[in-house]
Parts: sequence; C-alpha cells; structure tokens
Amino acid sequence: MVMLSENGNPSGTFFEKNQARDYRYRNTCTITSAILAICDLFGESITDKELDKVCEEAIRQGLDPNYGWSFWKAVDCARRYWNRTRPDKKVVSFRIPYGDKEYDKALGLGYTLVCGYQGNSGYNADKDDGVLS
Repeated sequence: MVMLSENGNPSGTFFEKNQARDYRYRNTCTITSAILAICDLFGESITDKELDKVCEEAIRQGLDPNYGWSFWKAVDCARRYWNRTRPDKKVVSFRIPYGDKEYDKALGLGYTLVCGYQGNSGYNADKDDGVLS
C-alpha cells in the first residue's frame, strides 16, 4: 500500500508508536501502522486516546483484536478516519504488489509505504524450527 497526501509530498519524518504498551486491544499492528503511515505524511503524531478511537472504528469495521486484520483493510479504515477528522489534509491510498517496478518507484520517490504479508498459524513454528510449514 502506498499513502500519499493530496499534494503528493511526503514529510520525510518517521514516527514510531509502541503497540506493545498497556493497550486495550491486542493485535492492532495493522491499524497502528496504517494510521502512523498517514501521520508520517504530515509530520504529525497521534495520541494514545486518538489511536484508541481509530482501533475502535477498525473493530466496528471487522478487525478482530484476537487475530488482527488485513493491511489493505486497515489502510482503508485509517484513510477514511483521517480524511473525516482532518478534511484539510486528505490522503489517498492504492495497492501495489511488492516487487512491482511501481513499488520501487514509489519507494525511490520517498512515499510512505505500508508493507505486510498474510501470515498463518504455522509462522511461530517456522520461526522456531526454521522449516516452512
């Protein structure tokens, strides 16, 4: 996923949020990274209280805090939330396959990219034994 501000200029600033904090919801990495990618575009940060609101909206839209969510759904949710709460700073998003030449081009231009994969239940076993399930 690529996130662009309406004028297409990334801020060049990176913000990090510790999602392992004492937080009401587990497995919110997708929505957390999506909203932080948008914050990155404008050089803004997000409060824990507002992150709670974003997560609550994501849960209403299908995020399961026990299992997580798909990146594209999280990016769409974060974009809609951002555009509704900051109409003067609208963003657009679109999907590009990892490894596509457009992906490399967007990365080279400094755009904010949100990357992920669809995991499976065998991941932890793979990580421990080194054998792909």
